[in-house]
Amino acid sequence: MLSKENFFRLKWLIAKNELKFPDTTGSFSFQRAKSDSIIDIHTRVSGLHLGLLSSRAEHMLEWINSLQLDLIKIDRWIIKNNFDQLPNIGIRWAEYEKTAMADTVHCVYEFLQKHKERKPIIFNGEFWYFAKIIANQIHTVDEIKKDSVLVISYPFMEKFKVKNNMNHILQRCCELNVPVLLDCVWLPLTKESYLLEHTDCIEMITHSMTKTLPLAGIKGGLCFYKKPLPIEMRHNEIHGKIGAFIFDKLINEKGYWYVRDSHRELQKKWCNILGLEQHDLVMVGTFKDNHALQEFGIKKNNPGNLFSLVPFFNHDKVCTRFLKDNGLF
Repeated sequence: MLSKENFFRLKWLIAKNELKFPDTTGSFSFQRAKSDSIIDIHTRVSGLHLGLLSSRAEHMLEWINSLQLDLIKIDRWIIKNNFDQLPNIGIRWAEYEKTAMADTVHCVYEFLQKHKERKPIIFNGEFWYFAKIIANQIHTVDEIKKDSVLVISYPFMEKFKVKNNMNHILQRCCELNVPVLLDCVWLPLTKESYLLEHTDCIEMITHSMTKTLPLAGIKGGLCFYKKPLPIEMRHNEIHGKIGAFIFDKLINEKGYWYVRDSHRELQKKWCNILGLEQHDLVMVGTFKDNHALQEFGIKKNNPGNLFSLVPFFNHDKVCTRFLKDNGLF
């Protein structure tokens, strides 16, 4: 297992390598060093292990750079209800209309506005940006009431695992006629198999591309509305199309599970180097008991004991060379 000292040496190497290859940094300014000064690099090193970005591994950047995007064509593009490449998770996809999605938060606001007479709820441990919108956090299924409207991630954000009582949650929502928005942003990255039941209550399914593809600055993805749609919900023509076009292209050309499957060997490699257990979500590893790096988990409150492998994916070659040169690999 890598020592804490060598872990920090790798983090400094990654931060400096990001300056040389800026395409490997995140979409936003706080996800990169502001300059090559020691202070700015140190700030970046201190934040490398926080959060969970999409992978900017070499093969991902090569595929994105290979895209020949015709903006006029994209502007005139109409999404087709083709569900052949979507995963079998128990959802009857043909009951939904596939549309372009501007971003997840926009869709959540739209969903809550449609059900403005209801009380919005999320489960404790949900996405921070859902928590900023929805103040009412619940812990048990019994807290779902007739006047509720539920937003829930699948897999669930807290541990990147589907909640073990997910079907019980959906069953109660069906029984009480509680509308549900299901967010699937993490789904293409996990190998977990969990078939949903009692899906009649799911009115909207959001599927951002921003955790699958390193294009968070562009945002976008796909949104699925339960049919029939009222006229005011037919937003296929006014949502941003670029993100949806790229995500749809990935699914149809490379396959829905491409990003997950193309990172499995990298996950195995870096979990072995760092002394971690492989998680179902390909971008993370799980700490073993009393792990020396446990304080460097994805976030401060980390009930899943998770560690982001993405910086090591992004700089695999230079990090591997460093380890080999120092007899550590």
